Amino acid sequence: MSKDGTLPPGVEAYMIPGNRPEDEAYDKMIDNFFQHTHFTEAELKFVDLPEVVDLITKAIDYGITVGYNEQQLIDAENRYYEEQEKYHPNR
Repeated sequence: MSKDGTLPPGVEAYMIPGNRPEDEAYDKMIDNFFQHTHFTEAELKFVDLPEVVDLITKAIDYGITVGYNEQQLIDAENRYYEEQEKYHPNR
């Protein structure tokens, strides 16, 4: 049983869809989008929210991919220098 006593064993509230950290981040992203775009009420009628969400999600995925690839390059470079130091300590 969970800490609050109402969920199945091993399940916590943050594991339920809608309560997960990624769900909260998604909701904040949508709120921030509309806060910073300054749509008027009339313009909001023409906004295709699923399309906007899809574009934002693609942008985030792209950013994550680029960041991951950059980190992979940094890690590979660090491993290379560690190996060089191991085999050639006086360089």
